[in-house]
Amino acid sequence: MNASTTRKLRVIDPMDVEPMKNPSQPRHVSGKARHRRVVSKIEDPDVQIDIGFNMFDAGPGASEPYAYYSDEMCYLPTEGLEVISNGQSVMVKRGHAMWRPAGASSEGTCHHADNISICAFGPARMDPWSHRIPPEDIGNWPAGEAPKVMFRDVDSLDSEPLKGGDEGVTVKYIYSAARDGARKIEMSALRFPAGTSAVLDAPVRDEIYYVDIGEINFISGGETFTAAKGQFVYRARGVPIERAVAGIDATLIRWQGPAQ
Repeated sequence: MNASTTRKLRVIDPMDVEPMKNPSQPRHVSGKARHRRVVSKIEDPDVQIDIGFNMFDAGPGASEPYAYYSDEMCYLPTEGLEVISNGQSVMVKRGHAMWRPAGASSEGTCHHADNISICAFGPARMDPWSHRIPPEDIGNWPAGEAPKVMFRDVDSLDSEPLKGGDEGVTVKYIYSAARDGARKIEMSALRFPAGTSAVLDAPVRDEIYYVDIGEINFISGGETFTAAKGQFVYRARGVPIERAVAGIDATLIRWQGPAQ
């Protein structure tokens, strides 16, 4: 895919994307873990942030510490995942979000049931797997406190009216530059009651939307792009959205990068 094709809104069904396999990860090789790079710098060099759709079968997960060079922000639309970080175990519930700042490590994972995680990276990963910090370098922090993995329950966060939206259209800032000091990527949740709409200003950064509930219609460049539950919308910087319209109740998870 060349850069020119990204100047148009893209609706992507993750199941249409071929899984990538990391030969060093046994669960990838066995097919018990499937990673689909839905928006990828490998395919489009202009991408500023990327996103992966990960499906895991129940069973043991990572048994050794792992960390990344990029910031990772994940949304968890299912239950069943246990993450061990900072010496503590977190049982992920549906609607939780996770921020792993660059360099922050987890000691391991366990999949108590089949589950899905949706994880965006900023800056975007340059190739399939070099974003993983070598095991021998994990924990070799410079002076100062080591970064830590953070979890939030999206439902518990305060809502506020979305600028440019009809009455009832709201936004929850899950991780932001202003509140949390995020620098590479930000994450928010947008809620559209049935029959509402919003004008979304043309961004100066990339945006990726995941339809968590319902269905949304984006009107962009005179065309209508419809995304249903479980699908993604990639909006490259500068691409206009004249209006986002919800015929039924809709909730979108949005990633933007870089943070500002």
